[in-house]
Amino acid sequence: MTQKPRIASVDDPTILAAVRGYFRWEHDWQAREMLTKIHDTYIRSKEQDDCTGMEFPTLRLWVSGFGVTKEEKAEGYRGHFVRLTIQAAEAGKWTITAEKLPVALDKHPQKERPKAPHPNWGHPVLRAVETAKIFSGLEIARAQLQALHIEYPDATIPGKDVLHVMVYNRKLSAGEEDSPIEKITLKVKPQSDGGAKLMLKPKTRKKKKPVRPVEPNETKGKFTAMVKRKRAKK
Repeated sequence: MTQKPRIASVDDPTILAAVRGYFRWEHDWQAREMLTKIHDTYIRSKEQDDCTGMEFPTLRLWVSGFGVTKEEKAEGYRGHFVRLTIQAAEAGKWTITAEKLPVALDKHPQKERPKAPHPNWGHPVLRAVETAKIFSGLEIARAQLQALHIEYPDATIPGKDVLHVMVYNRKLSAGEEDSPIEKITLKVKPQSDGGAKLMLKPKTRKKKKPVRPVEPNETKGKFTAMVKRKRAKK
């Protein structure tokens, strides 16, 4: 049975050797074979180079832990996209080298989310709600809610197959007095095929009772009656 491609990581000896340029082969076809093996083993970038007319193919993929600086780590980077290329090495040998590619953080498959008191709509669980993602089973969908509660214990209240969440929504903070916090409820909904998805049910806000305007004559009458009562007590 063919294994599903997995995310490349510098913790993997093959990937580490490729991105550090450690490989050495006598022939270029050996480097081609290794590039093919990496292609078939790891998750590749959707964007690939057009290698038509090129002597050697290239491969783009995201590598966890590759080339992350202290500044990038603070921003939330956990890895980078790279371009793997076959290159001639010293003494007539061949190797594979890696080039770090500048790709915006929001396009990375893995990233650290900034610490905040409330989740926002960029959170993977909330994105799964918006995209109506189907999970393979009830327990997996329930685990999504549990993970969100554990991550934001002060902004969530769990229940049976539900999770009440206070979500940060910057679209709500149009004015200074508007609150950017949106109260929602997530529910697990079983599917007929045995799967499950998370449904969004916004909490309904109570309508405020209209304030009855006080007529001028009514106000004057109440004031006059109060004055008469005070005079009567003297």
